Amino acid sequence: MVSEKVLDFCQRKTTISSELARDPTLAPGHVVKKLYGTDVADHAELKHFKEPRASAEDLEKAYQCGKWGSTRPSELFMRIYHDVLCTLEGDPMVGMTSPPLMGSSGVVPLSIIAPLPDIIRHMSNCIARAEKEVFLATNYWQASDASTLITNSLKELSRRAGGRGEKAIVKVIYDRGNAKQASMTIFDPLHGANSLLAC
Repeated sequence: MVSEKVLDFCQRKTTISSELARDPTLAPGHVVKKLYGTDVADHAELKHFKEPRASAEDLEKAYQCGKWGSTRPSELFMRIYHDVLCTLEGDPMVGMTSPPLMGSSGVVPLSIIAPLPDIIRHMSNCIARAEKEVFLATNYWQASDASTLITNSLKELSRRAGGRGEKAIVKVIYDRGNAKQASMTIFDPLHGANSLLAC
């Protein structure tokens, strides 16, 4: 059964991302502790438990934890979602995201299936037009037409945000699955060439 504590976590307006967007100087771990009263390093002891089949009342409470708009997820989906919510009781971060973001519906702006140059051009346009933040995930980066397009779009994003008197938040997720990443250096465009960071 979804507890009142979990229901409260899910119905909050603030999330880790919204707090970091408000104040980028905060450490994510501090935000987690502030919002949920737990450290990121704290992990609930994993326990296998048998919970009775969720009742209609339990499913309704799980439904209230999400933001579904005018849609109503299927009963099967709600049963799965209910069981996932129950895991938040011991550790609200076990879902690896803020509880209010675990259940929602929406529209993905556009997905394209095309040759790489077309996809990169589309991604570059999306990056340059971003209003708040960009998540860029890649596992390969080398000098190429594609990386030049992405680089130029990040510069354009920064220029546009500066014109609005704001900062662009860009989070780069790079995972090559290689031990060499431990000594990789990253250029910090906000602080110049003297601030290369070792990961």
